[in-house]
Amino acid sequence: MKNKEIELKFGFLDEGNDEKIVSVLSSIGLVKSSGTQELKNTYFDTPDGKLFAMQAGVRIRKSNSFCEQTLKVKGENIGGLHRRSEFNVKLGHDITVPNLKKFPTEAFCENFDYDGIQKELVEICKINFTRRTYILEALDSTFEVAYDFGEIKCPGSDSSERISELEIELIESTVPDSDILSMFIKLVDYLVRSPLKLTLEPFSKMHRASLLEHKSLVNLNIEPLYPKNEIVKRVQTLLSNFEILCGYFKIYRDPCVLSLLSSQAGSLYYALEELDEANIPAFVRGQKELVDYSDDIDWIIDNVKGFAKSVKKLSSKYSKAICEGNESKADRIIAKMTDREIKNKVFALPLKLRWLLSLLTN
Repeated sequence: MKNKEIELKFGFLDEGNDEKIVSVLSSIGLVKSSGTQELKNTYFDTPDGKLFAMQAGVRIRKSNSFCEQTLKVKGENIGGLHRRSEFNVKLGHDITVPNLKKFPTEAFCENFDYDGIQKELVEICKINFTRRTYILEALDSTFEVAYDFGEIKCPGSDSSERISELEIELIESTVPDSDILSMFIKLVDYLVRSPLKLTLEPFSKMHRASLLEHKSLVNLNIEPLYPKNEIVKRVQTLLSNFEILCGYFKIYRDPCVLSLLSSQAGSLYYALEELDEANIPAFVRGQKELVDYSDDIDWIIDNVKGFAKSVKKLSSKYSKAICEGNESKADRIIAKMTDREIKNKVFALPLKLRWLLSLLTN
């Protein structure tokens, strides 16, 4: 889809299990072809993060067969469904710094300082990974499914962040734009019933690299809650905070973030109980028939409750382990949390809940 990227992104913990991926995809639709690439990515920004502040990412990506510079700008993450504009320009393999003027003018905001930012561009991080791809035809659409595994490394740092992700990108579809979200919901429902070990991954690779580079919790972007009588907006805010905190904890492993995550998960559960009791009518846009969402909200509530209960129980243990300097115990607690996340299908909760909320506000 030209200059548009619409994809699902999840953490994938079945590392190296390609056969399981193919088996699951084959149960959904027709798997036509696959391939493997070694991708070397260098991301650029100004030292003070001007592009990051604009929600833009610029990289040079190289493989044995191609080299290109890419710009991704101002996207939205709807519960794991990423929508954003993407612009790619082919380069020679000898190019080491992207040329911003090669991107179309409409890609940037008005009065963008091409020359000033170009002069300041520096390497922010390297993200190198192996990508195994599969073409899936299902739901009147064609998807590219990519399994990425590798690492993120920032300049001047010995530390690295492991990458193991499953991305499902929409390539083409006969489905109307208004039904794209519903189509991805059906796809997620297949994944919920599958044996794949998937986790929530709310941040892009570039976003994670930027957080690693800054090494500080500058702004958690926690939104204030709406009054109790605005229950839909309250749930939306709690869900947004829940996703952000999940992403930050996976990067920083900070006990304070985990404590906040526990609080938001518990609050989200109670707000969902109130939403269920409110019994708000639901409609598909443009249709008059009521939608029965009782099974959907029951499933969401049960899984949010299960995960919130586990996080609350493990949060205090994790804080104690960190205070005692017991890293092995802290790692075991994180492993338990990950197991609970997989069990409670947290990767699917945000998208399914936002789809449900959209029915309540039509």
